[in-house]
Order: sequence, then C-alpha cells, then structure tokens
Amino acid sequence: VNQLKHEGLFSLYRGILRPLLQKSVSYSLMFGCYDQYKRTLHGVLGINYNSAVVLSAMLAGCTEAILSPFERVQTLMLDAKYGAQFKNTPHAFMCLRAFGFKEYYRGLSAILMRNGPSNIIFFS
Repeated sequence: VNQLKHEGLFSLYRGILRPLLQKSVSYSLMFGCYDQYKRTLHGVLGINYNSAVVLSAMLAGCTEAILSPFERVQTLMLDAKYGAQFKNTPHAFMCLRAFGFKEYYRGLSAILMRNGPSNIIFFS
C-alpha cells in the first residue's frame, strides 16, 4: 500500500507492454515451430515419432530464443540500478541500441539452456 501511495497507480503497469508482446509472440512462435519441426522430422525425414517430438520441442525452444531482447529489456527495467533510466519499453530498446546489437542478446546462452530442456518437458 505504501509503495502504491509513493509510486502511484500508473507504476503498477510500468513495463506491461514488453511481457504482453513477448508472451503472445513467444507462444505463437513456439507452438508453430514445434508443429512444423515435428512434421518435417517425422513426416519428411522419417525420424522415429518420439525422437521427433523431443527434438522438435528442443528446436522450438531454441527458435523462441530470438525473442531474448524482450527479456533483456524486462530484466533491465526491473533492476533497481537501471530501471529508473528508462521511461518505457520502447525507450529502453532505443537506449540499448547505443551498445550495439550484441547487447540485445546478452544472456542468450542461458536462455537457450533454459528454453530447450523446458520445452522438451512441456511437449513430452
């Protein structure tokens, strides 16, 4: 309650654009890629169905990692040290541009190690 008084009602929704965009696009990409990978691996290449499911899930998770810039911005906006520097999600993306393309994908290896195995569990 004190935080709401201090920061105001608007601060509750600060940064909501990023998760809404990321989750909707992420799930669409994940399910679409999983299905396409599974059809290709099992139907076209003739890989065993169970192996195709596991491999398709892992590949879909890795493909989903192209959206890691959204996670990067979320992490920065939630961090007490850096969050105050950004007005909103688009502003954070513009500020990251100064550090180069690699800054958008900082932490990609951790995201790949998380997405692949978690998708295997999810789809199996």
